[in-house]
Order: sequence, then structure tokens, then C-alpha cells
Amino acid sequence: MSTPDGPGDATVDDARQAAVVAGAAWSRATGPRNLRSLEDALAALAEPETVVWVDLEGAGTSELSQLATPLGLHPLVVEDIVERDQRAKVEHTGDVMHLVVFGAVLDGELPDLIEVDIVLTRRCLLTSHPRGWRPLEQGVPGRMGAAHFLPKGSDAALYGVLDAIVDGNLGKIERAHALQASDVDAELPGVRPAAVMGPWQPCR
Repeated sequence: MSTPDGPGDATVDDARQAAVVAGAAWSRATGPRNLRSLEDALAALAEPETVVWVDLEGAGTSELSQLATPLGLHPLVVEDIVERDQRAKVEHTGDVMHLVVFGAVLDGELPDLIEVDIVLTRRCLLTSHPRGWRPLEQGVPGRMGAAHFLPKGSDAALYGVLDAIVDGNLGKIERAHALQASDVDAELPGVRPAAVMGPWQPCR
């Protein structure tokens, strides 16, 4: 099974690749624009009327520390995101909401889970995740682009991320279920897969 960057990898910034920064910004005055660097993100966050989605891939302390002040991130939230070993949760610190959710990626026959940290503020969505899975390329964000959500607010962008994760997870779980069901049929002819799989069955 593949594993995301562990705590040791994430906290030693000099020993890792620079984070991939992407996203979008939107304001009534300038319309939509893409973000391609940390400098782009910081410039957008400095504009009080601009709604921003910043996506970090493989981020460490360096990038998150620079974003902490404009986003109002508590140091403990930064630490949690960098370490990337959290359980699924929702936490509120003042006006900042930190969510930890898990996306499924296929590594062989069974899905592997990767941690996705999400920060929501009044006008910004931050997504941080390991390399190899990009919310901006999944579901509606992948089809419509990040800027599609921003005129409706940062919470609309949050919906786009969660929708992409849920839809992606269901497809991978269904594929894994089908593979396991075929294994059951091969090893136990005549036995209904549901009798063996029990609760491990996809539902919509």
C-alpha cells in the first residue's frame, strides 16, 4: 500500500520537494484568475474582497507558516496539517473551520485512504493533501474549474471538494467490491458474495 508523507518527511522542509501550489481567486472587480504559486495565493489573500481557493500538494511547515497569518490559522492547526496523521474530524477555532476527510485511491485491488486537510474561512478554502491526488482534478472541480465555485463563496468550494471526494470514493469502493465478489465466487462457487462481504458493500 502506498503511504503519504509521514511526520518526519513533512517537517524536514529541506529534505523534500517544494509543494505544488494551485487554485483560483475571484472578485467582482477582476473576475476569476488562476493561482500557480504561493506568491499568487498570498497576493490574492491580501485583497479583502477576493474569494480564494488555495490547493497545496505535499506542503510542509514553510508553506503553511506563510499562509497561517492571512488565514488566521492557529499554530496547532498548522501542526496537525503538516503531520498528516489525524482522524476524521471537524474543529472550529474562532472563525476558522478545520476538517479532516479521507479520499480513496486505488493501489492494487483495494482502495488506500489519503488524508485531506481542509480549512474554511469566510472567504478562503484551503486544501492540503499528499502527492498523487488532486481535488482540483476530481468531480465537478475537475470539470468546471475551481473558479466556478468562488462567486458563490468559499463554502460553495467546500461543497465541490466534498462532492468530489464522496463520488470518487464510491466508485473505487464499488470496483473493490466487484473484485472481491469475483474472488469469492471463484473460491466458493454458489455462495452469494453478500453472505461473505456482509456490511462491506457499496450503497448510494
